[in-house]
Amino acid sequence: MEFQHNVIGYLSADSGLAQSARSLYHHLSKCGGPVEGTCLSLGDDRTGRVDFKSPDILPGSHSIQWIHVNPPEYGDSWGANSPEQVQDAQAFKVGVPYWELERMPTTWIQTLNALDAVCAPTPFIAEAIRKSGVTAPVLECPLLFDGCSEEIYGDREKFSLPRKGFLFLTHFDLSSDPSRKNPEAAVEAFAKAFGPEWSGPEAHLVVVMNNPGKLEGADEIINDIQRKTHHIPNIHWRSGHILTEDLKTFQASFDAVVSLHRAEGLGLVPLEMMAMGKPAVVTAYSGNFAYCTPQNSCLVPFDRVPVEAIHPVYLEALEEHPDLTWAEAQTQSAALQMQRLVLEPEWARRIGEQARRDVRVASSFDWSEFKAEVEALAGNTPSATAQQWEVRYSWCSCRWEPGLSHDLPWRTRWGIRWSNYKRKKGWNFKLFSSSKPQN
Repeated sequence: MEFQHNVIGYLSADSGLAQSARSLYHHLSKCGGPVEGTCLSLGDDRTGRVDFKSPDILPGSHSIQWIHVNPPEYGDSWGANSPEQVQDAQAFKVGVPYWELERMPTTWIQTLNALDAVCAPTPFIAEAIRKSGVTAPVLECPLLFDGCSEEIYGDREKFSLPRKGFLFLTHFDLSSDPSRKNPEAAVEAFAKAFGPEWSGPEAHLVVVMNNPGKLEGADEIINDIQRKTHHIPNIHWRSGHILTEDLKTFQASFDAVVSLHRAEGLGLVPLEMMAMGKPAVVTAYSGNFAYCTPQNSCLVPFDRVPVEAIHPVYLEALEEHPDLTWAEAQTQSAALQMQRLVLEPEWARRIGEQARRDVRVASSFDWSEFKAEVEALAGNTPSATAQQWEVRYSWCSCRWEPGLSHDLPWRTRWGIRWSNYKRKKGWNFKLFSSSKPQN
């Protein structure tokens, strides 16, 4: 039995979730067989920033849908635009969620349990899925990353970066919640390492913030950090989008990356930088352990602290699990490791080269075996239950089509905070149409 695969996600958007979806599409395509993409919209101007083209393939009776959006978006981004995909009773539905806390909210669990299987992008996410009570089969996939095989050279002048000195980068998306990304810890560690008492080589920290104005309260957090550090001349702030075609050159312009996050599902920026051979100073916690080891990165110890966040999906999880904790990186330890990178170039080079080797090995994994495992599961999984179909139909706001085997009453879909917030902001989730390649 031959399966055709359909990656459903933000394939043209500028976001970590979108990059992961493109990576999934790429790895499945390399395995051979028909693969297409359904290009959804994030609802804002991030959609369409990346050129993505998917070939037209003939509809098949045996398909595997990889739903590469998070559960709160199943209704607005997928079901509202492609209800025929949701209603396809022949399709094996696999969710690919990204999550950063140790427990998921009930709404996520209900959505994931309505699927035929759940694909966990990292061991950390797999553990959170299982602990949260997801009963659908959980598959742990190889590293969702394309690697960086070519040599990339930086250009500090092009990006108006400091021409001299050791450059550290902290780069994050403001819509992902600065409470979680924790740029304040990176700034604090840098200030401890290279403050007035520092007499060693010149060093700079550049803090880059994507997508300001997308998450209520995020800009205020950053403004507060900037006010506290305005007197430190070698901390530089940049706000706005780095063009996709410039991103690798921009990243290559730095000597190291700092991510003192409180939690990550994966941690795309340190992963991208490590693939280039750049040392990473990272919190020793959560999804980055899918690629970080004591040999290839500068792991920073942490203390457990209660989760305090502003993103609606984390607030939803906290209502159900008020005892949730995450990591507070020890900035003094991070400062010492940052100093060592500057003072010992050979050590920094060894760390970076080990990171490059490890990431390239992991990202060159042959997906054929994993793809075959999923297809075998699809071929042996019984039809979805009536309860699963009831939840699925709530995503697309439509009644049952005549002739289908089940006849369940309409159930109004539940409210999801994050989606409600986006609707109030006027975000447009209309299906994104990208041009198709010519035959």
